[in-house]
Amino acid sequence: MTPADRVRRPDARARILTAATTIFLRDGFAVASVDAVAAAARMSKLSIYELFPSKDALFEAAVRHAFGAGYQPPPRDKMGGDLANALRDIGIWFFERFIDPTNFGLFRANIVAANHFPDLASELHLHRLRASQTIADDLRAWVDRGELHTSDTWVAALRFGGLCVEGSRYFLGTAPPSGKTRAAIVARATTLFLNGYAAAGTGAFVDVEPVAAPTLPGTAASRMSPDRLAALLHAATDEFLANGYRSANIDRIVGAVRASRATVYRQFGSKEGLFRFVVEQAAYDAAQELYAIAPGQDPEEETAALALEVLDRHCTTDNIRLQRLLIQEADLIPDLARHYYDAKIARIGKALAAIFERHRLPLPDPAMSRAFHALATFALRYLTDAALPDVAQRRREARDATHLFLHGVRAR
Repeated sequence: MTPADRVRRPDARARILTAATTIFLRDGFAVASVDAVAAAARMSKLSIYELFPSKDALFEAAVRHAFGAGYQPPPRDKMGGDLANALRDIGIWFFERFIDPTNFGLFRANIVAANHFPDLASELHLHRLRASQTIADDLRAWVDRGELHTSDTWVAALRFGGLCVEGSRYFLGTAPPSGKTRAAIVARATTLFLNGYAAAGTGAFVDVEPVAAPTLPGTAASRMSPDRLAALLHAATDEFLANGYRSANIDRIVGAVRASRATVYRQFGSKEGLFRFVVEQAAYDAAQELYAIAPGQDPEEETAALALEVLDRHCTTDNIRLQRLLIQEADLIPDLARHYYDAKIARIGKALAAIFERHRLPLPDPAMSRAFHALATFALRYLTDAALPDVAQRRREARDATHLFLHGVRAR
């Protein structure tokens, strides 16, 4: 048997894919290397390239291997009997699957794919919807029995899943919660879901320290002129948003503004220093966009306007790119990712509290504000879906989210 024949054996391919899946999902595309895969598979790089001609091809094959082998349906034996108990069981299953290293890694891979591998991104997005579709099919039985009132069980399943995992929170620097805390979050999500997303607000809204403008590092002697600095930051922002931190190329950044690497390092100290400044500036710019909803005739009109504004901002190209970057690099900058998310929830919470106060409704607490954000933005859906909603669809989704949210608040 020739060396080429040995490489083409099914067990050789399986060993490579097993090793590649572990490394890509654990380390991410930018950090993972073919050398590391070869070492883990105990094969040479040449052997790997016999089957997969590039790192890109190996990544795509490894990701497809992961979601092809790793899908498990929700526990269908829990779908009968009491609706509340069944939903809590499903919610806990969903949360545990969500934080499973393979699934967590697959979502981060989806972020990379959304920027660089559009066909793979579409497959990953559909894979993530499979569990929701299975749950939606089972919810139909409760709808038929009159225990659940919704005209679209698929949308209901997506919203339930988003509430259970609190949207993008755990991808943006917050550590996944313990089993006891997960159960409490799911129990609350189930109550919100069944009672129109209602839960007793405490009125104890926790303020978050405002996002401060970043301080330009370096000494006065090292600082660039304002115009040149602005051009450099614009080029750096584009490079980081397009390629992530690890794959970003300093030479491309300085080449765009005819500067030198030495100039950048004198000003920012390192590539990471430049990256942190760019992210801090982007977070600061986003924090200046407050939500100001004009008083209306009723809380539903005002809350729908807030939900639409939240969704409109969420679906902008700049926001999608920034959130993908923060998720992709959350292990490098967990403090910035976490503060970005918390500050956004605080801004939404203040706007929501102003509406509720005008109409004498219970003031929202942070958990309620996170739930509103997850509903208004459809949780993680549009961070990976290539097809963003048009204006008419956003208005419908904002109205639907508002109706369910306020129905629960009034019914508590």
